[in-house]
Amino acid sequence: MKKKLISIAIKLLSKRNYSCHELSKKLLSFCEDHSEIDYTIELLKEKKFLSDEIFSERLVAKYINNYGSQFIFLKMKFYGIDIELIEKNISEIKETDFDRALSLCEKKFGSNSNQAVSYSKKARFLASRGFSNEIVYKVLNDSKYDL
Repeated sequence: MKKKLISIAIKLLSKRNYSCHELSKKLLSFCEDHSEIDYTIELLKEKKFLSDEIFSERLVAKYINNYGSQFIFLKMKFYGIDIELIEKNISEIKETDFDRALSLCEKKFGSNSNQAVSYSKKARFLASRGFSNEIVYKVLNDSKYDL
């Protein structure tokens, strides 16, 4: 059963990336024995087929251009990434939150559409993209966005 489970896991990984937690949940539908699943996960980690570090880096790369650090934090938590790894990635991302929020707002609403688009509409847009209230406030009160 172990070889079959390993081949199933490799087949799943060939289609897309999985976090360790997500893959173990997926393998539960093929085998109820947790020890075999744990063995498979550890073997895949050893062979470098499975890595939460790589998964989290790719997740960040996927979402960093359009979303804030809070959104990415929740995505990582959803996929079962270790909290220490999440904090490491988020601390790097938070440094650029303001610049990304500002560029998203300019991209969405234009650089001089201050009168046309309301303050609350911009705030809702940035908040829905996972930017903190502090970042939203800074962007909306930036000199480019004087209302």
